[in-house]
Amino acid sequence: FPSHDMVSIDGDIYLLEIKTINGVGSARLTEPHIGHKRQVTAYMKSLGLTKTVFAYIDKDKSNVKEFLFSYDEHVYQDEVRKRIDTFFKCLKSEEPPAREGVNPSEPPCRWCPYSQICFSTANWGKTRKAKK
Repeated sequence: FPSHDMVSIDGDIYLLEIKTINGVGSARLTEPHIGHKRQVTAYMKSLGLTKTVFAYIDKDKSNVKEFLFSYDEHVYQDEVRKRIDTFFKCLKSEEPPAREGVNPSEPPCRWCPYSQICFSTANWGKTRKAKK
């Protein structure tokens, strides 16, 4: 894991996760993104922490939105642990995981550096279809 910032609030230690976001995304943001929740769940599990403070910084207006997120063992077991297990299974079998998205222009594929490879015609038969 990369190094992490932590803060102490009233004697409790919190993971501090700082994210940048554009103005449109910031305006719609009412809670941390699900991918960010999964990410910090893995960090909290490995670091033995139970709370994260998210700070989303609006790149357009420099506004900050903060959210408190608590560790949830169900999120870890149902989502994070399954992804870790899939990673090692695919590594061992030398097969790529099932594609999570169905359109290279939409999340989660929009920001994936492998999107063009995954959706290219030449690789179509080599990549598994998206999970339903």
